[in-house]
Amino acid sequence: MNGPHNINDEIGSRYLVEGFIGEGGMQYVYRARDTLLDRYVALKTPKNMSAEKRFHRSAVVSAQINHPHVAKTLDYIETKDRYYLIEELIEGEDLAKSLIAKSYHLDPYLVAKIFYHL
Repeated sequence: MNGPHNINDEIGSRYLVEGFIGEGGMQYVYRARDTLLDRYVALKTPKNMSAEKRFHRSAVVSAQINHPHVAKTLDYIETKDRYYLIEELIEGEDLAKSLIAKSYHLDPYLVAKIFYHL
């Protein structure tokens, strides 16, 4: 598994890591189970300590967004000197894996529809 966590790691006595989803520029993303509410969530944590301040700011901003096409922020916690952002888990492939990597040319109407929803 990538990042600082392994399968079955428990975070904050509530979130059970079930797998590694991927990583962005400043964070690792895991699939986890919220044992209190019995649901799956995306658990994000910064890659390094220097990214923590930006990570916290982005958590505050994302918590203020309420839109049907944006994953909802559910929780923000600190345990054992690490910070975690808990978001709604959206199942499926990302755009690059599902569309762009499989096609050399995209239909302009399809691109317009995608950008409309973004």
